[in-house]
Amino acid sequence: MYSVLYVDDEAELLEICKLFLELEGQFSVDTLTSAEEALTLIQSKNYDAIISDYQMPEMDGIAFLKQVRGSGNTIPFILFTGRGREEIVIQALNEGADFYLQKGGEPRSQFTELGHKIRSAVSRKKAEEELKTARDVLEDRVRQRTADLYTANLQLQSEIETRKQTDSALRESEERFRILIEKAPEAILLFDMDLDRYIDANARAEQLFGCSRQQLLDAGPQQFYLADQFDGLPFRETVIEHRKRALAGAELVFERRIRNARGEDRIVEVRLVHLPSSTKKLIRSSFVDITDRKRFEVALKESEERYRAIVEHDYRSMFENIQDVFYRTDAKGILTLITPSGARLLGYAGTDEMIGRAATEYYADPVQRDRFLTSLKMKGAVSNSEITLKRKDGALVIVSTSSHVYYDASGSYAGVEGIFRDITRFKRVQEELRQSEEKYRILVMHSQDGAFLMQDGILQFCNEAFAAMIGCNPADIIGTPVPDLIAPEDREMVMERQRSRLAGASLEESYEFRMLHRDKTTRVPVILSVGIGTFKNRPAVIGTVRDVTKEREREYALRESEEKYRALVESSFDGIVIHQDGVIVFANATAASLIGAGSADEVVGKPILSFVHPEFRQVVIQRMHTAIGEAQPVITEKFLRTDGIAIDVDVAAVPFVWKNRPAVHVVFRDISERKRAEEALMERERKIRAVFDSTYQFTAIMTPDGILTDVNSTALGYGGVQLPEVINRPFRETTWWRGNAERVQRLKDAIGEAASGKFIRYEVGLQGIGNTTMFFDFSIKPVFDQNGKVALLIAEARDITDRKRTEDAFCLTSKKLGILSGITRHDINNQLLALRSYLALLETKGGDPVSGEYFRKAKTSAESISAMIQFTGEYESIGINTPVWQNLRTLVETVIRQAPVGTILVKNDLPAGAEVYADPLIVKVFYNLMENAVRHGENVTTIRFSGEERNGGYRVVYEDDGAGVLSKDKERIFERGFGKNTGLGLFLCREILSITGITIRETSEPGNGARFEMTVPNGKYRI
Repeated sequence: MYSVLYVDDEAELLEICKLFLELEGQFSVDTLTSAEEALTLIQSKNYDAIISDYQMPEMDGIAFLKQVRGSGNTIPFILFTGRGREEIVIQALNEGADFYLQKGGEPRSQFTELGHKIRSAVSRKKAEEELKTARDVLEDRVRQRTADLYTANLQLQSEIETRKQTDSALRESEERFRILIEKAPEAILLFDMDLDRYIDANARAEQLFGCSRQQLLDAGPQQFYLADQFDGLPFRETVIEHRKRALAGAELVFERRIRNARGEDRIVEVRLVHLPSSTKKLIRSSFVDITDRKRFEVALKESEERYRAIVEHDYRSMFENIQDVFYRTDAKGILTLITPSGARLLGYAGTDEMIGRAATEYYADPVQRDRFLTSLKMKGAVSNSEITLKRKDGALVIVSTSSHVYYDASGSYAGVEGIFRDITRFKRVQEELRQSEEKYRILVMHSQDGAFLMQDGILQFCNEAFAAMIGCNPADIIGTPVPDLIAPEDREMVMERQRSRLAGASLEESYEFRMLHRDKTTRVPVILSVGIGTFKNRPAVIGTVRDVTKEREREYALRESEEKYRALVESSFDGIVIHQDGVIVFANATAASLIGAGSADEVVGKPILSFVHPEFRQVVIQRMHTAIGEAQPVITEKFLRTDGIAIDVDVAAVPFVWKNRPAVHVVFRDISERKRAEEALMERERKIRAVFDSTYQFTAIMTPDGILTDVNSTALGYGGVQLPEVINRPFRETTWWRGNAERVQRLKDAIGEAASGKFIRYEVGLQGIGNTTMFFDFSIKPVFDQNGKVALLIAEARDITDRKRTEDAFCLTSKKLGILSGITRHDINNQLLALRSYLALLETKGGDPVSGEYFRKAKTSAESISAMIQFTGEYESIGINTPVWQNLRTLVETVIRQAPVGTILVKNDLPAGAEVYADPLIVKVFYNLMENAVRHGENVTTIRFSGEERNGGYRVVYEDDGAGVLSKDKERIFERGFGKNTGLGLFLCREILSITGITIRETSEPGNGARFEMTVPNGKYRI
């Protein structure tokens, strides 16, 4: 059982609806006559659905619906009303109505349909609620699952990021370790105790042992150890022991004799160290080649013994008088021995004052001493190493030293000894030479000219400028035979001059030739300046070249410019003369022609004033004096032709130089025809202005962006303004548009549309004197230039105030009549529905045949009255709304969805984009044609719509394959009252179409189905 609340201000309809619905046994209906009461009731009682009339006092059905939906109530709501306007249907559905049902028609069918809509709405609401519940449950599950996945994803991302950071740190650590090993100065191998093999070796190890890294890793460095070692121990047995001790933390250092893969015998210092690792047991073996040091030690020892025996008695004399300085320091860096030359060099009184002090005291920078010792300990000896020492008075001395470390009898480090020599003066001279060479290099390398040195025909040196001239870098051409850099046509000449110069011939030092660009095509003109010098103590050619390409281009451009100027002057449509000291020294052919001379020769040599009209000679004399120093602006004057005829000319003059003397360059143009045309144009403009200002309508001219350039007197008088007050101002800011922002915005939009090429027209109220407002038919028309672009806008306004007032009065009257008619139709429809419903109920009671016949006649009369009332409503709507452009194809598609076509095939062959200008009710025309096919076509299976342009118009064709229309009825079907139903359908169709001049007629052949042609006049359709 469905519980229903029905609200209607007609009590009889409430009763009828309740009776019909409850007859089915599925509905329980409560009734109320007021929407306010219904709003109160539904707060305390639940209903399955609400039925409401539209037109009710105090609160209509739409307002009732808004209140229900506004409270959050989603109860099914059906609007059951006699008002059938389309906008009411749309508004009801937009506000949340479930169904809309128009009162009228056969009662039993209507209330059956109402019951069906109630059941459909309730079922749909129940399904929506069940769907919402299911969706909520699903969303909760999805939300929870999403949260779980999100948490798991965050955890996974954190683990991945931690792993990435760990891996990255490990890679960075390994990379740093690899770089340290590769860059280490000593040979290094890594031994993995767990794998019991070498796993890595650096490049220094490959160099030391003379084999590949893989050979070292496969057999180890022990393969190169000699059997005879310094300690006399079997080294192969000691290797394992050494590794174990290193793994336990001991740092082992010992010496080994090896023979590398190249067969070279070397002595190396071996150091074993355990490398800490969390995963591996690694032993680093480093090898330092000390062969040279050992040899030096042996040689030194032998030398000392030999020289000690040979020069024992002369040692003191040599020690005292040696020019270089010999020194010795002990293991702690204390000076233990130095020759007297050292004391003299460093400014001390004697060696006693120096011996016993730390060697660092004699260094200008102690850090340099530390680096020196580090290098000695690594290499064992150094040669020609530069050191800066400090004299007793603080002055600095630069020395070159060759030193080595020495050892005591037990082989332990005992100190450093060696020789150093004062090179301070040498360094100073060297620096001066370097600076001199640097200055020369900067001068040569930054010179704009190319510099070169050639010896034996080969380019030994050149700067970047020289190479760049032929598109090269210096490195590309140094060492190249010089002839290859010279253009073939100049090569022999240049080389012959160089041979002559080297032979002692006296030749000019500068001349021009062409170098060959690296592209082997382009020639580069240069001027060569050359001399003879020496290079590496042999004769050489030294010189510079200067690229003169731009100079030659400028010379060519100047010649070309002069030729162009002469051609331009001779071909100019203007007369050109040059006068000097008042006499014409040059004239082109045009100048001669304009002043009536046969040729320029007839003009040259004559005074310039002889061709100037007497009225302007004084002005010209003054301009002639001024023109020598500055350009003279264009003026209009008169010239006298040779035949005495005066011509109007525009003249300009500028200073000029003719044969190295001041002159005046004059350009003039005959404007006689233009002057006559300007006078005629001014006369025409006076006439146009008179017409412009005397018209009764307002007229204004604007630029495409809305700037007012002119306005007629009529508009100025209405606004009470003068032309200067509004000219060159935006039109929207002038007095006529003030006081209404919406009106100004509409004008702004209209100007923008007109500027795009559209003609704009609408009605508007404009402000006048004393804030009076009049209404105008306002338009903006674009005017196009020869290129099709909008050049200006013409605005016109025609006074329609009287017509507007009449229209407003008519609209008000029509509105009142419409309201009265609507209320009356609504009330009559409600009474008719009640009457027909009661008749239907009485008919179900049965009775005698005579009474049954009366019931049928009464029912027929009621249906006829209902149809007539419906017709008055539809006819009243015709022409109320403004015609609009409507897409024909879309109209048909819309009607197909609405019309009861059933299984009939509807072919929509109207072209896409075809539009007609028609009353919005044109949709009823297409609906009526399809409905008639269903009602009267008997056996229609196909309906077709098509269209074509024809005879200056557009023809829309409707066709079906039904019974068709009899020939005698082809015009009668459009008459009011003709037909089997109400007889109003096609009558209304013709009325709707006629509003915009569209005609309709039936043109079928007997037996071929119905065919209707709608002809749209030109201008009322577009494709």
